[in-house]
Amino acid sequence: MSRTRAKRILGMTLPQWTVLGGMLLLVCCIIVGGFWWLNSMVVAAYQSPALPILDVTPLSTFTHLPTETLAPTPSPTPITYRSLVPDGWKRFKADAVPGLEIWLPSSFQPQTEKQKQASTPVYDIENAQGIMALWDPTPSPYMIFTSFEASMRPAFASDLDEMIDTEFGALMRMGRLLERDEFVFTLEEYPARRLIFDITVNGVNAGLAIYVVRVGKDLYYMGFATAFNELYMHLPTFDQVIQTFRITPIVPTPAPTSTLPIPTNTLLP
Repeated sequence: MSRTRAKRILGMTLPQWTVLGGMLLLVCCIIVGGFWWLNSMVVAAYQSPALPILDVTPLSTFTHLPTETLAPTPSPTPITYRSLVPDGWKRFKADAVPGLEIWLPSSFQPQTEKQKQASTPVYDIENAQGIMALWDPTPSPYMIFTSFEASMRPAFASDLDEMIDTEFGALMRMGRLLERDEFVFTLEEYPARRLIFDITVNGVNAGLAIYVVRVGKDLYYMGFATAFNELYMHLPTFDQVIQTFRITPIVPTPAPTSTLPIPTNTLLP
């Protein structure tokens, strides 16, 4: 007698499929449970510990300090022309140029005609008119007195440096031009240059400080000559002298007018 053969699915019987399904279900439960346990451990590791909350004392109410009234900033004291002149200096004017004034140390005095003829000019400008010649009789160990000369001429070009090249070209070839700078006035707005020369005059080493200033349509040449070894010692004083150079317009005094009585009408008899 033959045994009944059990029905198979994919080569496995129904009880075998039941056992296999139970095993798969158990494996899934183990995997899910493992993931849940691992996730809980990670969360616990990153969770911050509970900290006790301290009692915080509330801040006191802020009291505004009284507003301080700021003192106004004092404005700078304006520079006046008189403040540029040191005490004890003398004012010099030029008869040829009304309104021109310049201040020098009290030791300077006008040159006599004999001194002018015997002295070597600071610069020799053919078309310039001499307007002032002074000298300082203070003796120097270098056998040369400090002198000051001023002259003027009409401007002949629009560019100041171009006129300087033309007028002082010969002096630049005779001596050494050490400096050529812009000279800035403290109060006035005159375009100006300062030239410093080293030159030998009659066997004596001299230093020249020449200032070229343009005022309107005119050029003014102002030069100091001194011993070269003393030039840079005197140069701050020379600059200070030129700062006092100015030309003020001359206001004409109005002529007095005669006052006539107002005519009155007189009735005829």
